[in-house]
Amino acid sequence: PSSVVSRAAASRDLLATIRLSKTFCVLEVGSGDGSHPLSYVGDLPDPRNLVVTCYDSREDAERKYPAGDGPSAAENFRDLEEKGVRLVFGVDATRLSEYALGMFDVVIFYFPHTGVPAGSKEQNQQNIRSNQKLIHGFLRSVQSVVADDGEVQLALKTSGIYPQWSIDELILDAGMKKTHEFELVKDEFPNYAHRLTLGSKGPLKRVKDRGAKVYLCEPDEALDQSGWLRQACSKNVRLRVTCLGPDTDAEVATSIRLLLQDSTSAQDVL
Repeated sequence: PSSVVSRAAASRDLLATIRLSKTFCVLEVGSGDGSHPLSYVGDLPDPRNLVVTCYDSREDAERKYPAGDGPSAAENFRDLEEKGVRLVFGVDATRLSEYALGMFDVVIFYFPHTGVPAGSKEQNQQNIRSNQKLIHGFLRSVQSVVADDGEVQLALKTSGIYPQWSIDELILDAGMKKTHEFELVKDEFPNYAHRLTLGSKGPLKRVKDRGAKVYLCEPDEALDQSGWLRQACSKNVRLRVTCLGPDTDAEVATSIRLLLQDSTSAQDVL
């Protein structure tokens, strides 16, 4: 994988990250019906650099997510494979080191959920405990597959019981540092349907996730060993790049990448 830019530090969203380099390797874990990776695979310079995992077996996922108000999981999986994406089924996101998946510049987990419902006081406690265990386990496990200078992108709802999951505490306790957080813009992912973990019968149900946030984080050790620029950006110092001339978007992205790569002193960006 390419050691490009300050992944979490210089990017604000998934698409801004993956458009920077043709060599970015991206891992999405916990994909239910495949609609999320399918919504951005066209932005990847090389879809073969994308690996998508599902907790379910292929048979179970296709059964849980039939066609309804959107394409079925079977259709989504087929489209991804035709584009060259590698699909891996039966993957536990809390044990990523066991699957020989590779190393990745960006690891994505959108809306992790164990399927334990909220409701009564006892149900709420079970919901909180089970999902905290899932997220903490993922954040510990993901450090075995995220490359140097890589980032993790975790999306969660912010309403109802979700604030009680205490995501900031989970990130710190797992040995990670949060570098950014921002509201998820669903319009950036056309045809992405946020589905129920347990699936549905008949028309597919879309989960309401207005106001959801994406949390960007990196392993403590990676940030501690980084240069001044990454340290500054991780503290929300903003960069402004002014482009003069008729450069194309690709040329601008390349210039920014070369400017930020391996910067260790202020003179590097003067």
